[in-house]
Amino acid sequence: MWRTLPQLAEGCKPLPGGLVAMLTYFVGVCVNAVKKCLIGLVMVCLPALVQAQVGLPTSGEQAPAQVDAVSKELELLQRELKQQEQRGAELRQQIEGVKQEIQAAPELAQQMRTEIRQLEQADSGADPDLPAAADALEGAINLLDAQTKALQTSLSYVMDRIGEQQALPSQAREQVAAAQKEIKRLQERQAELQNSQRNAALKNVQLELVRQQLDNANLRRDLAQIRLEGYQKLLDLYTLNRDLLFLRLGMLKSTLALLREQREQQRLDNAGQHQDGAVALSGRYTEVPPVLETARDENQRLREMLVQLSRQLNTANDQLAEGKQNLQDIRYRFEVARQQLELTQYYQSVDDQLLRQRQALQAAIREQESDSDLETALSQARLAQFKLDGQLHQVRTDTSRQNLVNNALQQASAQSAMVAEDLNRLLQARADVLGKLVEVNAEYVVALTNLELLRQDQLSAREKFYQLLNEQLFWRRSATPLDWEWLTLLPGSVHWFVFEHPWLEPLQIWYQVYLRKVYPVVVLVLLGTLYWGGRRRILLRFTRAREQVGKVTRDRFRYTLEALLGTVLLALPAPILMLILGAPLVQSGDASLFTAGVGSALLVLARWVFLFEFIRALIMRNGLARGHFRWRKSAVAALSRWLPLLYLQLPAAFVFIVVWQEGDETHAGILGRAAFLLVTAIFMLFCLRMFHPRTGITQQPEKGEAHWYQRWNRTLFWISLLIPAALLLLSSQGYSFTAMETMVLLTQTIMYGFFVFVLQQVLVRWFAVMERKLAYSRALARRDAQRKAKEKQAAAESSGDAVPELEIPALDVATVSEQNRALLRTLGFTLFAVICYLSWQDFFQAIQVFQEVELWQYNVATDTGTEIRTVTLKTLLVMVLAVLLTYAGLKNLPGLIEVLILQRLNVDFGIRFAITTTARYLVIVAGVLVVSGLIGLEWSKLGWLVAALGVGLGFGLQEIFANFISGLIILFERPIRIGDTVTINDLSGTVAQIRMRATTITDWDQKEIIIPNKTFVTNQFINWTLSDSTTRVVIKVGVAYGSDTTRVTELLLEAARANGDVLKDPPPTAFFLAFGSSSLDFELRVFVAEFGRRLALIHSLHMEIDRRFREAGIEIAFPQLDLHVRNLPKDTK
Repeated sequence: MWRTLPQLAEGCKPLPGGLVAMLTYFVGVCVNAVKKCLIGLVMVCLPALVQAQVGLPTSGEQAPAQVDAVSKELELLQRELKQQEQRGAELRQQIEGVKQEIQAAPELAQQMRTEIRQLEQADSGADPDLPAAADALEGAINLLDAQTKALQTSLSYVMDRIGEQQALPSQAREQVAAAQKEIKRLQERQAELQNSQRNAALKNVQLELVRQQLDNANLRRDLAQIRLEGYQKLLDLYTLNRDLLFLRLGMLKSTLALLREQREQQRLDNAGQHQDGAVALSGRYTEVPPVLETARDENQRLREMLVQLSRQLNTANDQLAEGKQNLQDIRYRFEVARQQLELTQYYQSVDDQLLRQRQALQAAIREQESDSDLETALSQARLAQFKLDGQLHQVRTDTSRQNLVNNALQQASAQSAMVAEDLNRLLQARADVLGKLVEVNAEYVVALTNLELLRQDQLSAREKFYQLLNEQLFWRRSATPLDWEWLTLLPGSVHWFVFEHPWLEPLQIWYQVYLRKVYPVVVLVLLGTLYWGGRRRILLRFTRAREQVGKVTRDRFRYTLEALLGTVLLALPAPILMLILGAPLVQSGDASLFTAGVGSALLVLARWVFLFEFIRALIMRNGLARGHFRWRKSAVAALSRWLPLLYLQLPAAFVFIVVWQEGDETHAGILGRAAFLLVTAIFMLFCLRMFHPRTGITQQPEKGEAHWYQRWNRTLFWISLLIPAALLLLSSQGYSFTAMETMVLLTQTIMYGFFVFVLQQVLVRWFAVMERKLAYSRALARRDAQRKAKEKQAAAESSGDAVPELEIPALDVATVSEQNRALLRTLGFTLFAVICYLSWQDFFQAIQVFQEVELWQYNVATDTGTEIRTVTLKTLLVMVLAVLLTYAGLKNLPGLIEVLILQRLNVDFGIRFAITTTARYLVIVAGVLVVSGLIGLEWSKLGWLVAALGVGLGFGLQEIFANFISGLIILFERPIRIGDTVTINDLSGTVAQIRMRATTITDWDQKEIIIPNKTFVTNQFINWTLSDSTTRVVIKVGVAYGSDTTRVTELLLEAARANGDVLKDPPPTAFFLAFGSSSLDFELRVFVAEFGRRLALIHSLHMEIDRRFREAGIEIAFPQLDLHVRNLPKDTK
């Protein structure tokens, strides 16, 4: 059946002619033979492979293999059975423990209630017996510290159990449902096994295992039901335990405070007694020596420092204990909020307390992030520790103290033995005080370090809690939908706000802070006077600057900066007044919630008033909008007409903020909601008027090209109209928190976007001034270039050669202006996008669109191993932004470089082109690297791609790649530049363009010659103007034999010197080179400054030499031939 390869070859047909056909035929024969061999092997080995795959034993090994498999399965089943039995025993123990805990809960709860009543009824006015001895006092403090830590640990455990117990109902229901589902599945499995025909031993063990699993499932169900039945008893027990622990902690803290005060008082008394008893200076000296006086003052300073440091240590310990309790409270409230949110559906209303917790968390996080007092105190304490150690080292031993005494006495010129003895005692007392200082400061450093770590834990817990509330509250109702009952309650809520609040309290605080003291009123009056006096001057400077704007020789960018500063000053008075009125209301500790709310409203609304006033000053006559930014008249008119609508929002916003800050849930849902609806409705009306396609700021111009927002004005109109309408609908349906947060973020975005737009307009104005200066200088340069071109053209007309007009790739002013504006728009949009991203972080946490939408994953090899990284939708959007920025930079970077850099440098066009082209290449490379890094494309793993590209470049793209690299070499090495005159082979011309692949040369006939860049790198060529445009012109002249050679040389030099194009340096030269066959050969060598003057110079020199030779009677030789005839015909005469 099977034949070998030679046999197959023998039975083949005769091979067709030709070497290629023979090879093809031979390969086909070999392939067919290999196919047949593989088919045969598969047919032979297929049964064995099937048996190996399905586990069928062969005839000789069938029985032992089955026995081995059964024994292994039995062993695994018995092992699992033992595990299930152990699990069942554990479940029974848990059930018994829970039953005992539930049974003992009422009695324990009653005991705790009794203990709580006893502790509350204890005589709090009686002072506790404090130990008098220092050792006993220190031991009592250490014991109470240990008890406090133990109580805090117990409290943390109890708080966790309360959280677990509060989540028990939902968890128990889920556990019972899961257990019942498991029981049903196991019962079906048991029935299936009972009807199976498997091995008897295996069947019995499997049945026993299923029965044990059924028992365990029943036990889990019973445990969940028992826990659910005892839910209330255990929750009461844990709650009472928590209250008891809080009460004990409070009593321990008060006792600890007394003990610490007693300890510090003893320290101070001991230090004072030791110092006073050590040296009684006033009784031993009629006049205390200065050296002793200085030492005593230093000891007193250290003693006061010990007092202050002891108080700081007590404060730090109190803050540490309070912080630990606060951390437990944050974690407890986090668990309670999480369980509360899990129990409510998205369409149900959540507790208003969660919204206020979110607000409090946001304020606490911001305050903690901006607070650096703890870090400063810790740094100062560590530095003080080094200083105290150094001071203690100087007085610790008798030898060191004696040295100090000797040095002090020598400096004071006092050698009294009594003074030396007293000074030594003072230093010994100082050593005792410094020792206590070092000890207390070390404890203070440890306390501050622990407090710093605790603050970090608090910040992490708050951020986690805040993120949970952001993610969950945004999609839940915070109130009931609007109905008729809400409308009927609105008048009562208005009456409550107007008539049931202490409106005189803010006036009283203002009177106490500002009017009662004279100088604040005087300062405010002076500031107001200065403002009203300077307002007229600001408006006058607006008018003067407006007259200079647009004039090329007089316009300056500083006029715009002065107008911007004046606009800000005009907008400041009202916001500053609101800040002055709101600050004391917020900072007053005795103010009511209503007064604090009034202060908060004034502070919040101050920035919006500043925005409105800034816009009003911006669009005034001779202001920035009209005089400097050149805004359209229709846009300025629309802003002037509809800006007052924004001022109508302020009263409603004031009411909303005050009601919300006061914390009354009922009126916040009625009057606060109504105020928010009114603010949103006014904003909707403002958008309706401002973005109207016909009368708003986006109306299309009658003439000229429309901007993108004018072309899409209808779309923008509907978007601006539907957003506030959606917020109104959300608030009316009960999603007040969602609407409120979105409205706040939207208004902040509008404010930041407007200021970014103004900044962009200022930069556009700066570029416009620079572009006008650039246009003016380019006009002067163009005029000079045209003059020089006319001179060249006049010189070349006589030679009949055309002078090429170079296309210099320099950007004209219009192109630069457009590119700069496009780049500024891109930068402005990028800055605005970054601000929006930072402002909308809470919203992004809520939607989790960018972070949670996973697109793909990839592995990254690191030092610790392989990591799996995920590319999300956020990464994709960042990648799209990077691509857009790369494209914008690629298109507009040359204009930016031209304006900012190149116009300040005296460089030629070739260098300009090299710089801009290199910048484009760098932008492309940077964009590719950023994008590839974002999508997980690692260049280290693309060795195969590099190799493939190398092979492709080596074959198909060799010339193209060589020309591209040659172009880079030309840009950096610059053997040729735009405008250079070159000769390559037999082609001559001027370099007009240098592109990525080829260079364009314009010859003397105005023909464009495309030469690959590789030619200029690998071949020889002549660059007539590379480093110096001076070239040599050689005129060869032959005169007849017998001419005066000296006179010929003189005439040649005279003709050269008389020509204005011949350079004086190097001077012209003439040489008698050879005796020719028919002439005496001379050569005139001269130099010309420009290559374009060569033909004109040759022409004029030829004409002048011919004229001078004719006048001098010198004959210009021509070839002559003498003919000698030897034999002539006889009849020739």
